Amino acid sequence: MNMKRFLGFVPLLAVVAFMVIPAAAQAEPHQYKNGEITAPGEKVPQIAWGTLSLENLNTGLIECKNIFAGEGENPVGGGAAQGELEGYSAFNCKSASCEAAGKAVEVFPLGLDNPKLGNWELHTVESAGIFKLKTGNKTTGSAKQIKFKIVCAGVINVEFHGELSPNTKNGTSIGASPSKVEFKGSASGELESELGTGTVKGNLKQMGYEGQDLLTIKNP
Repeated sequence: MNMKRFLGFVPLLAVVAFMVIPAAAQAEPHQYKNGEITAPGEKVPQIAWGTLSLENLNTGLIECKNIFAGEGENPVGGGAAQGELEGYSAFNCKSASCEAAGKAVEVFPLGLDNPKLGNWELHTVESAGIFKLKTGNKTTGSAKQIKFKIVCAGVINVEFHGELSPNTKNGTSIGASPSKVEFKGSASGELESELGTGTVKGNLKQMGYEGQDLLTIKNP
């Protein structure tokens, strides 16, 4: 083979070589606590809180203050950071249609009463340089998907379920400037219901449960 033809094959060989690298050897998003990568298998308790709104053509806009609790880890054997959401509470919910009827609206999580079956799954993914927290899934009947019910007596009674992928934004200091989870409407996915799809907007602050740890996602 002459030199010109050999040099023409070099870029192709480089691409092929990259494609056969084992997945575990490629960089993936990992969880860090206070600037240090957490050990594989170390489950880090964490909380998140903030105001979120869900919008659906039939229910209108429903806004609640929220508290979430769960844990995250870097898996043993490699792979992107993952975790489970184990608890969720919504309060001070508002709905124009419910208020007009003189009623109160409430949001109840479903499937979180059985930790072995019902925790919502969490997976970190990277897309075009942006880290996302894939929450739940789209598998019909899955116990690991997002699932909650919205109730307003005589006005609203509907269950939403599925998967959302909000952006994550790393914080800069312990306690004072925690990381954030940012829901951007349809850009973060849609939840399913018998009344059509629903989108979520708003931001959550996120930190470690113990010591207000600064939790960040980096690659690797």
